[in-house]
Formats: sequence, structure tokens, C-alpha cells
Amino acid sequence: YLYLEGNEITQLPDDLFLRLPNLKWIDLRNNKITQIPSLGLDKNHSLRYLLLSGNLIRTLPVQL
Repeated sequence: YLYLEGNEITQLPDDLFLRLPNLKWIDLRNNKITQIPSLGLDKNHSLRYLLLSGNLIRTLPVQL
């Protein structure tokens, strides 16, 4: 589990999902994120919850 709600995060590392292949739950709500990295997202089979509300995201990767 990775809880990062309300930290004013503006961007995520491009390889976030490659680095955390066993991540099941990530809370990124209420930040200033504008895009979600797609690299490795389709290979992360453990991820079940990706909480993104309260961000500035306009489009999501096709892998979602």
C-alpha cells in the first residue's frame, strides 16, 4: 500500500509501475497530478486500487 494523498504531487516517475510490481493499492487523491505514466502499467498485475480523484488529470492511459 502506498498512501500519498494531499501531498501536492505534480508528477509521477515515468517508471513508477515498473519499480513497484507488487503494489496493490495506491492513493494519489487530492494532489496536482496532470498525467499518469503508462510505462509498465500493463505489466503490473497486482494493482487493484488506483485512487486519483481531486487531481488535474484530463486523460488516462489506454492501459487503464
